[in-house]
Amino acid sequence: MCIMHCELCIDYMAVFKCKMCGGDLEIKEKATVCECIYCGTKQTVPSSDDEKKLQLFNRANRLRFNNEFDKAAGVYESIVAEFPEEPESYWGLVLCKYGIEYVDDEKTGRKIPTCHRTLPASVMNDKNFELAYEYANNDAKIIYREEAKTIDRIQKNILSIVENEDPYDVFICYKETDENGNRTEDSLLAQDIYTELVKEDYKVFFSRVTLRDKAGTEYEPYIYAALKSAKVMLVIGTKFEYFDAVWVKNEWGRFLSMMEEDKEKHLIPCFKNIDAYDIPEEFNNLQGLDMGEVTFFKNLANSIEKFVEKETVTETVIINSGPTAIEPLLKRAFMFLEDGEFKDADEYAEKVLDTNPECAEGYLVKVLAENSLRKRRDLSDCENQYTCNKDYQKAVRFADETLKAELDEYLSTWKEYKYNIACENMVTATTIDEFNSVISTFEMLEGYKDSQERLETCLSNINDINSENCRIAGLKNSVCRKNIRINELEKNKEALNKALEECKEQYHRRKALSLKRLTISQIAMFVPAFISTIAISLNGEVNQSLSEIFMFLTIGAYIWYLVEIYLFMKKGVKDKKYRIIFLIYPLFGFLFCLKEWLFMKRNYNFTIKEKLAEIKTLNRKISECDIEILKEQKEIQELNKSLEEVQNT
Repeated sequence: MCIMHCELCIDYMAVFKCKMCGGDLEIKEKATVCECIYCGTKQTVPSSDDEKKLQLFNRANRLRFNNEFDKAAGVYESIVAEFPEEPESYWGLVLCKYGIEYVDDEKTGRKIPTCHRTLPASVMNDKNFELAYEYANNDAKIIYREEAKTIDRIQKNILSIVENEDPYDVFICYKETDENGNRTEDSLLAQDIYTELVKEDYKVFFSRVTLRDKAGTEYEPYIYAALKSAKVMLVIGTKFEYFDAVWVKNEWGRFLSMMEEDKEKHLIPCFKNIDAYDIPEEFNNLQGLDMGEVTFFKNLANSIEKFVEKETVTETVIINSGPTAIEPLLKRAFMFLEDGEFKDADEYAEKVLDTNPECAEGYLVKVLAENSLRKRRDLSDCENQYTCNKDYQKAVRFADETLKAELDEYLSTWKEYKYNIACENMVTATTIDEFNSVISTFEMLEGYKDSQERLETCLSNINDINSENCRIAGLKNSVCRKNIRINELEKNKEALNKALEECKEQYHRRKALSLKRLTISQIAMFVPAFISTIAISLNGEVNQSLSEIFMFLTIGAYIWYLVEIYLFMKKGVKDKKYRIIFLIYPLFGFLFCLKEWLFMKRNYNFTIKEKLAEIKTLNRKISECDIEILKEQKEIQELNKSLEEVQNT
């Protein structure tokens, strides 16, 4: 029973998982801080005095690993309700509120936090952080405070980027890829909406375009800036699963929270081929639009127009005062350009334009000064895209035929120069950043030669790289999970070996005890006959040789004893009473001892067989552990081989 109880403990004992990597933590009794043996992170842990509490923490952490912060927060709230003085539950609420995910630092390889839910308020002033700090001991307080400082620095960096971002009118929320990594129908519909809204001069946040040149860990500042500034959010969905996808729900959930504080924000659900019951409950009181209707784009434009005011630009035309007054100023401006004094050149260009706002040469000077170019012909190999520059556009607009032809020639040469560089870089590009740089160049060329086709090829290459990166990450995670599983099996095997040793020890102890008792019962069978034989010998004739044989053979002794009784009674004892006593006493003694000996023999066999069966079972379980460990190790070798092949490719 002891071994069976130990085995049940091994199978069902709760284990607390690492908050950063998910590995098993080895927590000492009453400890509130420990270090993960897998990722090396020193972290706070809950008190391990309740198995239910540990199970709830593991569930909440598992949801948070999957970035399901709202669901995880619900579990942490239930822990707070049942264990109000557990600091780790309040800290979990902090991590969910700010959307904290721990990722690998490329430089150090250690786990560092990244934020997916930026808030203007400092984490140091958060109520849940204060409660966690209040209930924690001194060791835990140090770690809580250091992590809070790190999160606060991340928040401040994000907010500093947000301040420099241009505001958006519309935020398009949708799911980009399905479970197979293919582009969803939602993404295609979102792109159509994006194209139509851009034509209407709206500033639109569309992640496929807006975040194209941003690394994955840098998304949050731009997403938060767009969520904060956008007046309208369009949530696109053709399936309930897409509406409820982790990152999609994260975006529209945050926007709904912002709507509670800012009544000028509005969310419009856009659905297609979906049942009303499959639309999230949070959208029940919102007016949605059916993307399957013919009038969808018209209805969408009317809805957005109610909430977003377009800026109207009015041009003021100033009468030209003549070329004579500006010629010296223009000459001086071009001289400043030749000397590299671009600030002075820009100032003189402003003076020219103050006199004649339609002077193409004045705008041209401003373009050259802004791009640090000394000569007009330097436009042919300018590093920057100057065609989108408003001053350049005005220079072309007001230029005469001669200047316009000159600018067209420079532009043609510049496009050819940029096209050749982009083509060369495209051949050598191997990373996402390199392909994004090539894409930016092709976008500047605006359809020059086959730049659009090459741009699409680069986008396809980026998708391939992303797929390979996802595959590599998946393989690494699989290897990590396999190592964790092997560690668990090794622990289980160690416990089984320990139980096996205890079982063997009990087996030998019980065997010795049973043999001892069996020997005693055998000896006890001699006693009645031995005593009776002495009594008979004292009153009759003694057969010495038979007495010696009795000491070695029990049954023979009793047979000899019965013969002695018979002879004694025949010769010397006439009283029937004594005859019966001499006959019955040893006979009952023999039968009783025989019964005890048989019982002890049976009990000995049963006890030994039971323990041998337990030992056999434990050996079988240990063999199964060994087989599973070998299997896991073989799978790890195959995963590492696949990972090496992918990385080499």
